[in-house]
Amino acid sequence: MTETGILIHVYHLGANNWEQLVWGEPDKDLMGPLPTLVKLLLIDQTYKSLPSIILYTGPRGENELLLGGITKQLLIKNFDKLHEFAQLRPLLNQLTEDNKQEITSLIKQITIGIPLNNTEDEITQAAKHFEELGVRNVIQIAVSSHAPRCIQMQSKARRAGIIPNDQLWSVIASDTTFNKTSPTDVTIIEPPHRGDDPLLNVHPSISEVTKQYFSLTPKNKLAFIKYTETFMDKVSSSK
Repeated sequence: MTETGILIHVYHLGANNWEQLVWGEPDKDLMGPLPTLVKLLLIDQTYKSLPSIILYTGPRGENELLLGGITKQLLIKNFDKLHEFAQLRPLLNQLTEDNKQEITSLIKQITIGIPLNNTEDEITQAAKHFEELGVRNVIQIAVSSHAPRCIQMQSKARRAGIIPNDQLWSVIASDTTFNKTSPTDVTIIEPPHRGDDPLLNVHPSISEVTKQYFSLTPKNKLAFIKYTETFMDKVSSSK
């Protein structure tokens, strides 16, 4: 019986160090989404409940139609290298040959979804896919620098009724991040909510102002960054 649905967020092939992003760095024991998927399957022997696993491909265009398949093949091809991750080694050592066959068979059955444009589309389509299968527990796996965005998109989809009320969604963040960044490089700007915040009732709020950034042209985004940097430097030097 399928009890769990797993959605693996995929990343553009043009991303810097794409393979390192999705696979990880074994020498540093930093796992990308693919080894993280295997860890999820191994913990509490999740693989025995026959979870439904899906990953979508990117927008239609050069190479992108193949993105889901390339990501899946990377895991199949490197399955025997998973023991290079220290955190996976003890879990893998507990498996019998039959167990390994069960897991590799499950991985080979990963569904490749339709081409999508963004994370919002991915969640929308996955919610429909898992609803059709009767899956109520959905886990989305993403790199740690993108996982907060996935949580936001899940919340937005739930509020809009896109995620059915009987589906419980969660996010697991892998150890990897976008090129040469760390989890601390992610900035989360919430609407003011603390009662002792002097800017609680000031409008527009910082979140209202900054969310407009994403609709700017690249030229205006650069101008915004430079202006903000100049302001911050000026304020810091005046302390």
